[in-house]
Amino acid sequence: MEKYLKIGVISLVIIALIYQLIVILIMNKKVENLSNTTFGNHSQAMDLINNVSLNVQSTLNEELAKTHLTKDVNFKLDKVENDKYILNIRVDLSKSSNDSKVYFMYKEDKSDKWTEISLAEDGNLSYTGVMEYNIGSEYKYKVVTKGSISESGDITDLDKHEFIPYPPSISYGEDNDVDGEKLSIYVNLNNMYVDDDGNYYESNKKDGGNQEIKSIDIILGIGESEKTYKCEYYEEKQNDIDGTTWQDKGYKVEIPKKDYKNKLNYIKMKITYKNKIVDIKDITSEIEEEYIN
Repeated sequence: MEKYLKIGVISLVIIALIYQLIVILIMNKKVENLSNTTFGNHSQAMDLINNVSLNVQSTLNEELAKTHLTKDVNFKLDKVENDKYILNIRVDLSKSSNDSKVYFMYKEDKSDKWTEISLAEDGNLSYTGVMEYNIGSEYKYKVVTKGSISESGDITDLDKHEFIPYPPSISYGEDNDVDGEKLSIYVNLNNMYVDDDGNYYESNKKDGGNQEIKSIDIILGIGESEKTYKCEYYEEKQNDIDGTTWQDKGYKVEIPKKDYKNKLNYIKMKITYKNKIVDIKDITSEIEEEYIN
């Protein structure tokens, strides 16, 4: 992922450089026009062009330094406690000065406040540390070196599926009986796992295999409070058109619409695994509004 990120950053820098060069050519043309007026105007225009050129070079150097500061950043789940993931961080740098201190900085997506962790050296250009990740939150991070030469790496999304399983996909429907209208949510366990970008996988782990699920709950934000609905596990035999049969398995829940009518803020899915890992995913946008209301 970091490889493609670097390619994207370099591409943006090249586009910016081309744009700045076009600006310089336009300014040169203006200089030719100004040279027909007064020497003072010509001198001011040349100063302006020099400043633009210096800014282009400075921007290019700064962005390339960011791109090449880190070779790899790795996260490994140590344990889960007090609604937090305790993560071991390992950072491999591409370069570092002798007096550099290396820091890992991170923040929640909705916050402007950065938390700074001093990393310990662990071999040549490798550094380690520990961070706390609030379950249900999303984070960004960057690596910073401070010393005679201080540098900052790219601000990057921290993908939690680097260290926990992909969540199962969902489907939905609605029902209407004597108790009123209900929103039906189905959690599929037939080798259909999805990441935050909507990509599907046959396994819920990056390295293959599956983490077994213990339970699934659906959490509704209703007004100023939350209400939790426990999903029921099911297995049903299904018949295909060609006569073959297969076992459909997953979790399902029916939620009375009267529980949240006109007061719903969000719908979240809480997944608890048998190894005590917990994941919370906001699924509000995955359900069509006509089924919710």
